Amino acid sequence: MPTPDALARLTSGQQASGMIKISPDGRLAAYNLHNDGKYQLVLWDLESNAKRVIYNGGRKVFQQKVNRTLPVFDWQSNELLLVADELSKGFKLHSINVKGQILESIDLPQFTHVHDFNLAPDGRRMVVSATVNGQNDLFLYLPGNNFLRRLTNDLFDVYHPNFLIGHNAIVFSSNRSSDTLQVRINKLSDVSDHLSLYVFDLDTTETVLTRLTATISDDLNPVPQTAERLLFSSDQRGIRNLYAYDFNTRSVSQVTANNVGFMAYDYSGRSNELVYLALQDGEIEPARQVTDLSSTFFPNLTIRQQTKQALMIAERRAAGMDGVKDALNPNLTDNLSEATKLLLSQAMKGEV
Repeated sequence: MPTPDALARLTSGQQASGMIKISPDGRLAAYNLHNDGKYQLVLWDLESNAKRVIYNGGRKVFQQKVNRTLPVFDWQSNELLLVADELSKGFKLHSINVKGQILESIDLPQFTHVHDFNLAPDGRRMVVSATVNGQNDLFLYLPGNNFLRRLTNDLFDVYHPNFLIGHNAIVFSSNRSSDTLQVRINKLSDVSDHLSLYVFDLDTTETVLTRLTATISDDLNPVPQTAERLLFSSDQRGIRNLYAYDFNTRSVSQVTANNVGFMAYDYSGRSNELVYLALQDGEIEPARQVTDLSSTFFPNLTIRQQTKQALMIAERRAAGMDGVKDALNPNLTDNLSEATKLLLSQAMKGEV
């Protein structure tokens, strides 16, 4: 992967934040710009590299914490975006064309806050990560007839839901400690310190999810690439890079080796265009590159991540917990320093 200096830098002054998404045909990308409470939705032509603002929102504040995730959006077609924004009377869902014209708006009184959503390929259904009565859950929403189905109902957090390709199922990231739905949380230790990927099958009546990853890292932003392959970002080796999950082999491989972590990203298989937000020179910047993401990388763990793995194993051993080996990705234990290998060995034996 090229160094960040070799990548196209697109903005100055304002900071990109929140999310970045590519149109279905791979020609356009949309991302957020934030400036002390005010924000813009920027459309980026990946062919001409031209950029223009198509939506403005928020209000200027000083020395206050602001929500940098708004507006939340997804592509409805190559020419239309759905944009969820918080206005004075609650959340609204706008249909906006690439010229910046709001064609239709509907209220979303069901939700206190909309964190993220994804449109199904049929364009009729949305999976929404939203807060209702102080609780973050997943919902299936049909804007056309205002139908709402609650998919989860527990105190675990849910992030970055996405419809899988070729399956009537949803993949998402969560800090849940169980793959069973509607589990009661009795104590703080029931909530995982890490975020893993789960699949919710919309065709089943069972209350059990399929867990895809189980590491001591935070696995985020699952983006289906094909029916057999899923991309996601993870800090398994200390720097957040992209990984691929193979549904056939149930294996994980690292497919980028950037020295600047991905904060958000999207990928188009049609154009092999990877766009992402990353911290560069103290500012969050959008960047792009062309890649087929077919390479596999095995970089060293950072010192911080090496120590984190060893300490986690020692803590689990001390607590008498099983499944310590399952918490480690076997592909990520190579190339450790000799000191960390010794510490890991001692931890696995219960000597730490």
